[in-house]
Amino acid sequence: ADAVGVLVGAVVGQPDEAASTTTAEVPYSLTSRPTADVTLTFTPSDADEGAVVTTALTFNTANWATPQTVTVSAVNDDIDDDGRTWNVEGTVSASGELTGYSAGVAVPDAVITNIDDDAAGVDVTLLAGTDTDEDGAMIVTIQIKLKSEPVGAVTCTATPVDAMIPFVRAEGQLPSGNTLVFRDSD
Repeated sequence: ADAVGVLVGAVVGQPDEAASTTTAEVPYSLTSRPTADVTLTFTPSDADEGAVVTTALTFNTANWATPQTVTVSAVNDDIDDDGRTWNVEGTVSASGELTGYSAGVAVPDAVITNIDDDAAGVDVTLLAGTDTDEDGAMIVTIQIKLKSEPVGAVTCTATPVDAMIPFVRAEGQLPSGNTLVFRDSD
């Protein structure tokens, strides 16, 4: 008799954060004929990076050797994380005690690498044209925005061309001498 086990085939495709319809497929099959239904259930190792679309496969005495496909997709996270790797993890549950398959049978992990759609950087945009205040001082309104969610503090230092021209935020002077600090909660 063949040894009891689960086979995982080569991953087909690569999930893309930018397109939730771009998925990967992972084929699974059993190594021996069970005597009753055997169900494999699947979860992602990191739910912040990936999702398992097909959460269960059932094999029986007729289809045990025919690969069935688990479909997975990437989670769009807004973080420049260079296409993180995560695993499709599986467990075995059998509908009968005599299947030969039990919860202790290992289901090999499938390794998935997402295509990341985020890039770190800073966008600086002129929001309003040059204007003057009541004292005749020049006013220029700009927006500084991060291109992706930071995983830690990001510091941007602004330096005026003319040291006599101060930077002012709507709420008042910039802290730390013309320095803006972005955190993952901002």
